[in-house]
Amino acid sequence: MGGIGPHRTVTGVPAYLVMFVLGVCTVHLLSDLPHLLFAVALLPLLIASFYLSILRLVAAFLLGFFYVAGWAQLSLWQQLPVALEGEDILITGKILTIVQEQPLRAQFDFSVEHAQYNGESIKLPKRVRLSWYQQRPELNGGDRWQWMVRLKRPHGMLNHGGFDFERHLFAQGIRARGYVRPKQFKPIKLNEKTRISLVSLRQTLFNHLNQNIAESPVKGILVALAMGERQLIEPPQWQLLNRSGTSHLVAISGLHIGVIATLFYFLTQSIWRRSGRAMHLLATPQAAALVAILASLGYALLAGFSVPTQRAFIMVLAFMWAPLFKHSMAVSHRFLLALIFVLLWDPLAPLMAGFWLSFFAVGWLLFSFQNYLIGRPIGWQFIKVQWVATLGLLPLLSFMFQGFSIVSPLVNIIAVPFVSVLILPLVLLATLLTPVSDALAKMIFDGIEILLEPAWQLL
Repeated sequence: MGGIGPHRTVTGVPAYLVMFVLGVCTVHLLSDLPHLLFAVALLPLLIASFYLSILRLVAAFLLGFFYVAGWAQLSLWQQLPVALEGEDILITGKILTIVQEQPLRAQFDFSVEHAQYNGESIKLPKRVRLSWYQQRPELNGGDRWQWMVRLKRPHGMLNHGGFDFERHLFAQGIRARGYVRPKQFKPIKLNEKTRISLVSLRQTLFNHLNQNIAESPVKGILVALAMGERQLIEPPQWQLLNRSGTSHLVAISGLHIGVIATLFYFLTQSIWRRSGRAMHLLATPQAAALVAILASLGYALLAGFSVPTQRAFIMVLAFMWAPLFKHSMAVSHRFLLALIFVLLWDPLAPLMAGFWLSFFAVGWLLFSFQNYLIGRPIGWQFIKVQWVATLGLLPLLSFMFQGFSIVSPLVNIIAVPFVSVLILPLVLLATLLTPVSDALAKMIFDGIEILLEPAWQLL
């Protein structure tokens, strides 16, 4: 391999890319962020690395390290000022997410456009999480409101021991949380004519699905698969899913996007090669990759294009880049490229345990299908891929979901292909038909319920 230089590799992957990733991940192991003045030393080191190749690995590590450290420090600077904690603040903005209606409260993320304290304009974090505990008007994603709130800063953000809810908020870009105080100021809905936006369209679809399949005992499962919204899943259902080791099927939007990309890749590949005219216009691998990208983007948008779905879509892009542009690229290179793109897009991603699960789920899934013979029938080919992917993910799934059921491997070998090949496509078809024909969509949902009933009993 030669000396340590720009072309030195680790199992075929450029070493400086590996060092960049290590630098990014190292920051998340620290209890305190380093002072950014240390980054000044990076500039002469980068200049020197052009002349001394051995320094390039160190420079790549420090570049990743201070990129994340700077991003994290900037995020901390955007927190709610301590002096404003517990104070009445008048804010104007937009509901960013589908409203989670619970018996005692409604919860949603809110984009702050303008804020006033004691009659003076102040600067607040752009994204806050709000709750409304009292009797409330109808709240929908995409609506603009003005109301009085009390906020507080999330505390204990960087505690790495176990699940940390504040760290979860931090990674999602939420710098404050609080509640609406309707008695102190009567809330004002600012847009009589609701503007069309992704969140408003999703809220409308969510409400429609909630009504259309209101009587279904698996309504929560269907909506979770369709839109990534899991609030309708009942606690006993969660317990059953956790006990059987299948909760990842509704808990990981990234895995679903990988499944959709894989499914549409295979379908397009199978159909495209049967048309000589189509193959002359666009090579089969290119067509399959393009359709897989578009399908995964559509599903990511349906799921709200949240941070996890953004990461999963970026990973699909990185994996499909080579066949789309006819580049020869090793799988290990694609995997690392996907990781780097995700970390550049969202440097705080490693704070979330779900990032690692989603990343390896999508990566392993896309890696699994690449070496299968393309002449096999589409159904059998895709099912085999799902089996390989499931077996590869079982150790990670058991660790992430705190437990390994003895029956989990057997259940997952059956459940993953069943959900991926049959249930998920049918759910998406019914969801897309909902705005067109309620009756037809409900017929498909009823059929899915019939299919799920015996499977649910087996769990």
